[in-house]
Amino acid sequence: MPDFRDQLGRELRHAGERRWSERTRAFSAGAVAAMAGAAVAIAIAVAVVLSLRPPSSTEQTGSPGPGENMVLQPAIPARGCSTARMLAATSTPRSLSSMLGVLRRPQREPDGLPVLNAPGGGAGDEGWLPAASIAFRGVRLVQQRPNIWIVPSRALATADDAGFSSPCPSSRVEPSHAGACLVTGIAGGPLSLGCFTTKDIEEGRAAMFVGSPDGNGGEGIVLAPDGVRDVEVIARDVHGAGGAVNNVALMPLRGARAGERVRVVFVPQARRVGRAPDGVPVWSSLGVRGRTCPGDALPLRRGDRAAIAAAALQVIAKLVPRGRPPIDTRGAVARGHSAGGGDGAPVQAMCGRLARERSVVVDARFPQVRFSAALSHAVYYVSREPRGWLVWGIGPG
Repeated sequence: MPDFRDQLGRELRHAGERRWSERTRAFSAGAVAAMAGAAVAIAIAVAVVLSLRPPSSTEQTGSPGPGENMVLQPAIPARGCSTARMLAATSTPRSLSSMLGVLRRPQREPDGLPVLNAPGGGAGDEGWLPAASIAFRGVRLVQQRPNIWIVPSRALATADDAGFSSPCPSSRVEPSHAGACLVTGIAGGPLSLGCFTTKDIEEGRAAMFVGSPDGNGGEGIVLAPDGVRDVEVIARDVHGAGGAVNNVALMPLRGARAGERVRVVFVPQARRVGRAPDGVPVWSSLGVRGRTCPGDALPLRRGDRAAIAAAALQVIAKLVPRGRPPIDTRGAVARGHSAGGGDGAPVQAMCGRLARERSVVVDARFPQVRFSAALSHAVYYVSREPRGWLVWGIGPG
C-alpha cells in the first residue's frame, strides 16, 4: 500500500506540474511568475503530506489510519554502557528541519545533549542513546520542568528494533532510520526516552508515555510537526489535550497505562476568516507551514455541500492569495460537491481516506478575471470541525 500511495503521489504531482506548465505558456512574465509559484506550492504540498492519514477525535468507520489505535509506548529508561561510547556527529536531516520549526532556530546555551551519569558511563558516554550518530548542533531543549529535549539523528533505532531498551553495542542494534528522540529528565539522570522516524512524526505516532510513581496514569509527550496547534490523546477511559509548543505537546493522562491503545489527533493551526451566511465560523489553514490536514473533521451531514459552498463564497476574498495581477473576486460563484468523485483523489493522496470522506470540494469561479483562464477559478477543500468550517487545502482545477 505505501508503494501505491507513493506512486499515486508522484503521478499527481507530475500531472499538476504539466497542467500548470501548459497554462502559463501564453501569460505575461508577471503572470507566469505568479502561476509558477502557485504550481510549486501545490506540488510541494502534495509531496510533503503524501500518504498522511490524520485521525479524528470522533467515532470513525473502516480501518484505522495513522495515529489511530496506536499502542502507547512507554518511555525507555536511559542506561549507561559498560564502557564510554562516543557517537558520530552528523548534521540534522533536512526532512526533520523542514518539519520541525524548533530545529530551525539557532542553538542556545541551554540546548545540548544532557549527560547521563550512570554506572560505567558518565561524561563522554553517549551510548545511552539508541543511535549510531546524532546531530549535536541540532539538539534543542524545548521545555523545562520537566525538561524535554529533541535529539535529531540520521541513524537511530526505534522501539520496533531489537535491543532498543539496551542501546549499547552489546545489544547488536543496527539503527538505520532518520528521525529524532524525545528525552526527558534532568541532566545527569535519571533520563528516559523514545525515538521516532520522520514518518512516525508526520503520522501522529511520535508519542511516548511517562508513568507516574503511583502507577495511576502519567504524562503523554507528543512530537508534532509544524502546522499543528493542539494535540489530543484519546483512549477508552482517558482523554488528554495540550497545545503544541516548540513542536512538543505535554499532557496529563490520568488512568492511562503503557501499552494501552490510543488515538492521537492533530488539530491544525488556522485563522478565523469570517462567518458563513448561517453564522457558522469559517477558519482557514491555507498558508500555514506544515501539516494542514483536517485532523478533527466531523462526518458530513445532508445539506453540507451547499452550506460549505455558501461559506466559502462569503469569505472568498480572504482565501485568494494576494498577487500581481490581483484576482478580482466580485461576482464569484461557488459550487460544492463530494470528494468521493474524481476530484477527491488528490484529497486522499494528501490526507487519506477519512479526509476524503469528510471533505467537500468547492469549485469557485471568478467571472471578472479575464486575463487568465487558470486564475479565473480555484478549487478548495473544506471540512466540518467542532469549531466551524475549515478551509484546509487548495487543489488542482
